[in-house]
Amino acid sequence: HQHTYCIGGNSTAEYFGEPGKLDDRITDRTCETCNSYNMLKLDKLLFLSNPSVSLADYYETTLFNHIYATQNHETGMVLYFSPLATGSKKESNKSFSSRFDSFWCCVGSGWENHAKYGECIYFKTPENDLIINQFIGSELKWPERNLTLSQITRFPEEGKASFLLKMNQAQQFAIHLRLPGWTTSRYQVSINGEIQKIDIKPGNYIVINRKWKDGDQIEYLLPMPFSSIS
Repeated sequence: HQHTYCIGGNSTAEYFGEPGKLDDRITDRTCETCNSYNMLKLDKLLFLSNPSVSLADYYETTLFNHIYATQNHETGMVLYFSPLATGSKKESNKSFSSRFDSFWCCVGSGWENHAKYGECIYFKTPENDLIINQFIGSELKWPERNLTLSQITRFPEEGKASFLLKMNQAQQFAIHLRLPGWTTSRYQVSINGEIQKIDIKPGNYIVINRKWKDGDQIEYLLPMPFSSIS
């Protein structure tokens, strides 16, 4: 909360400064990729011990705004720093790694980053219920429930996602759907085309406990207003 820039990353030239004071530390050496790599690992561990929407929101911010942007889609090379200074570019300072002449810590963790996109989309509770934390196109195979869930979304280009359930027989369990802190109360959840009456404030989980059957489909619409980061 005290050292994080808008993309979810932190530090300048690998150092922290005075807590809550970042305006004089915005340079072409902000936001080391390794730091965000480690923060996401820490975030996951914190979530496993005490699940919360705020932790999932942070994970989303850092994953989409920092980690996604650290790989050159043409060469596969990765970034050391993600510069934020006015006029700076990804080619500034250490730039992208090269195939043979550079190998920083952010290269090893940087390549690992892009193999981990499916890691924190879904969780299960001790009651064997399902938590949907991230909006990333994916397919979940859950052998314990003999369930396959397909998520279709273009997030963050669009604030909507759909979830299709496939199973051999109907089952009673709860789906915990993240309602991000950055959205508004005008969200909408539909099941098989029927809009659900839900009165939950953003920053909490929408819990839908019902007997799910094969072919059930959830449609989720999320307003995406401009918002500040707290």
